[in-house]
Amino acid sequence: MEVPKNIEENIKKMIYDDLDPSDMTSYTKSGAALFIGGALSLLLCGQFGMGLTPLAGSFSHTIHHGIGPLWCAAICGALFSIVPVFILRTLSRPLQFRALLRKKWQPQIIWTISIGTLLSYHGDFGFEFLAVVVWSMAAFVVFRSLGEVIDFGYTQVKTPHEVF
Repeated sequence: MEVPKNIEENIKKMIYDDLDPSDMTSYTKSGAALFIGGALSLLLCGQFGMGLTPLAGSFSHTIHHGIGPLWCAAICGALFSIVPVFILRTLSRPLQFRALLRKKWQPQIIWTISIGTLLSYHGDFGFEFLAVVVWSMAAFVVFRSLGEVIDFGYTQVKTPHEVF
């Protein structure tokens, strides 16, 4: 049985789009995942002294005063990025998720730094440049590492030309 030409072309286009997502797709999906997941994480763990619940606020203050601002920034940045990586996985098809992690990672860095800066300015502890840098690095490293773990061991994103 022969596959109609238009179906074959549609499938190839879908695979091509997944392997090389547009900048708009990269920024939109990464931003949505980080904002939605970040808001959910603010329910349990406050960031820079700002939490959405009394529990999150007290947790943030306890950690900040107990271990210091830089260790707190590292731990909180790591905790902040756990939920967003699962949301990005839910918003993306498997090949697209892998491409967003491995090839289109720049939007994740930009969104992470932007959100960290915004939270720092509005948090109880005030803006601390070094804390934002540490927080952003921890968030990005955990986001990427956890993304690789949930990617189920795929080894390499191929370019569309290698697939076809």
